[in-house]
Amino acid sequence: MKVLVATKSVPVFEALRTMPDIESEPALYTDKIVKIIPSAQLVIIDFGDVVEYPYEIGMIQSVLAEAQEKRGLAWTSSEEFLANPEEWIRRASRSRGGRTLPDKLTVAFTAYSGGVGKTTLALDMALHFARRTERPVLLLEFVYGSSALAALTGLEMPFLYDLTSKVDVQPAVFKGVTLIPMDYDNCRLLPPEEFGKYLKKQIARHVLTVVDTTWPHGLVRSIQEEVDQWLVVAIRTQSSAPTQHETWNGGQASSCWDGKRDRPALRGSCR
Repeated sequence: MKVLVATKSVPVFEALRTMPDIESEPALYTDKIVKIIPSAQLVIIDFGDVVEYPYEIGMIQSVLAEAQEKRGLAWTSSEEFLANPEEWIRRASRSRGGRTLPDKLTVAFTAYSGGVGKTTLALDMALHFARRTERPVLLLEFVYGSSALAALTGLEMPFLYDLTSKVDVQPAVFKGVTLIPMDYDNCRLLPPEEFGKYLKKQIARHVLTVVDTTWPHGLVRSIQEEVDQWLVVAIRTQSSAPTQHETWNGGQASSCWDGKRDRPALRGSCR
């Protein structure tokens, strides 16, 4: 059980040290407190000990109240905890648990047609994450024909075939994002497993990997098992409305173009 300890009370640390299966996370600055709360099951906090930087106490109180309402987070003061430590541990064990962020994440943007903006979205996401976090970010491309990524960035950079087959070639880095564009005519000559090994090594070195791929694509299976989330990008135009339908829960539902779209009653998951 993870316990966030936002207090200077030494007896609290001593009490937690004697309890089995307890992971204590000390924090007094508000930014660190905010980061730990989502993964904690119990929060012991003395607001008088908290350093209000960069956030105010009011924000911490709001985050705690929201976590308590949504997942039953237990939180208390050091005085209340020390009055009955075992009871607070029992309360925390009944909560629905914390949310631990993954160490790495791979997100894929795909589409069934071109011109919907998936390459722009993929590049923008990668650049935004790199700018905000300064963590390693990778952008992979799977295309047929010419590289949209190379055209969008206007950069002279090595392509996947050379990166895979030549040990002295390194991928380009653009504003903190490692770029690996695809030259399909060359890559199709190699077994997917061969450049799949190279790509998986690159994915392992980056906190966020963004994949830009058309669908279906025969070579994307080389890293398909690494993808945590697929995002399908689509655009709906007025000219396509009269002949297009939407599928909901396996059934076809007609739609119209007048600013509104009638939808059938939905039950369960919808696709």
